[in-house]
Amino acid sequence: MMILSRQQGRTICLSLLLFILSGTAGYPSGLEITEVTFCGKYDKPPTIKASPWPFTPIGNLFNVSLTFTPAVDVLEASIQYKVVSDGEVITGESYDKLCKLSPDLCSLPADETKVWTRSGKLPVIPPVLKNRTYKVSAQLFNEEKIVFLCAEVVAKLH
Repeated sequence: MMILSRQQGRTICLSLLLFILSGTAGYPSGLEITEVTFCGKYDKPPTIKASPWPFTPIGNLFNVSLTFTPAVDVLEASIQYKVVSDGEVITGESYDKLCKLSPDLCSLPADETKVWTRSGKLPVIPPVLKNRTYKVSAQLFNEEKIVFLCAEVVAKLH
């Protein structure tokens, strides 16, 4: 009987030690959006709706709806974005063929409201990216290189 108590005690102690050492035990992994701002001047400011908000756990379905009214005609679209963490640029890129990835962002007449929606599941986050805050800046341009949508998102990966 004494041996069983020692084994249980060791198991409990080992479990507590692993809990303390893991640092994130008890906290769900996922994405927490802390701030969304739209840069630029708009006659009708864009709005965003996301579910769940502000925290999306890994593997859960999320829905995003962005409503905006471009001030210019958009026949072709391109995007320029940058991801910054702790003052360091993690990645940044320009992509000119946005219509191939998202055809519903093209052929938009000026001053007509567009609702852009996406759904998906948040993928597994590599441990090296966790517990950091990221700022993502993105600008969308029309074929004449005029910005029609600009946003900054601050989020933390858990």
